Amino acid sequence: AITLLLPAEPYIAFYRALDTLTGVVLSVLAMYLFIPSWTRRWLDNYVCHFIELEQQWLQSIANGTPDIALRWQAHAALRQLSLEVSYMKLEPNTSARELQDWQSFLWLGLTLHCTLVVLARQGQQSQLRPFCQQLAAWSTLFRRRLQPQWSLLPQATTVSDEVHQWLLQDIAQLYAWLHWQQPFQLTSKHQ
Repeated sequence: AITLLLPAEPYIAFYRALDTLTGVVLSVLAMYLFIPSWTRRWLDNYVCHFIELEQQWLQSIANGTPDIALRWQAHAALRQLSLEVSYMKLEPNTSARELQDWQSFLWLGLTLHCTLVVLARQGQQSQLRPFCQQLAAWSTLFRRRLQPQWSLLPQATTVSDEVHQWLLQDIAQLYAWLHWQQPFQLTSKHQ
């Protein structure tokens, strides 16, 4: 075994070093290109899919024909999002704040979903169009949240009953969560 560590032929040492370097390069490429599917890369797509399904379901409630299939699709999208957030715990370099942010979003998504269930069961159709527009606008802002310049839309909706108030609060909390995700301004605009 000692003779294999110190080969007499320099070509053997060269081939060993080349073989080792090739293995290192292949393993690095595999780790960064092929093997991992980091949740962080795909989480935005899951969030947008969930919000779009919730918005479509709210639109169907507003039209007076609540689509049960959309309800279950939105619920399945929320469960998939929850699963992906739980996978983030296994990833390296995931901060506690990032996990807490996504878990808070899951809670907000669940409360929104439950409020829509109550709206669908009560058959309330009036005054839901502005909420549909706000959810659609939220999805657009979410996609652009890491750009340096964006702003939150003003909340200009009046509500008449308690369930609509719940929906207004749920959407307002989604906007507040989105505002929390805004990157910090490191330089002043007045300079």
